[in-house]
Amino acid sequence: SLMDYKQFPRLARLIAESKHSLVMLTGDVHYGRVATTKLRSGLELTEIISSPTSLVDPTVGGKWHGPPDKYPSFEVPGLPSGPISVVKEHTLADNHFLTIQFAATGAQVRMRVKAWPITNPGVISNPRVVHQSLLQ
Repeated sequence: SLMDYKQFPRLARLIAESKHSLVMLTGDVHYGRVATTKLRSGLELTEIISSPTSLVDPTVGGKWHGPPDKYPSFEVPGLPSGPISVVKEHTLADNHFLTIQFAATGAQVRMRVKAWPITNPGVISNPRVVHQSLLQ
């Protein structure tokens, strides 16, 4: 709950003024998610969550949670909120890991996020691309 911290409004303003696309990597919430929003600068903020052992504890595993409807999710004076989009094809609530590939393409960077299911021993799992975007 980053927004519970006193300095969150200042951080939200700094993020909004970014001159580059931002990617936030996180985990340990027992599910996978990719969500994006447009910043005031017009660039994109992407959140990528991977929890490789999401079902290690059955009391927390198997439950996927979406992001807030908007970012920032509460009023920050002088900062408009914008809608958050979720990659519907990547709402994993089972064991998995993600890899992220970055490749230069002119003045931009192509980001490709691939999900790898963690299956039973001896079972071959096929990875799949769950998100691609051009970062500036």
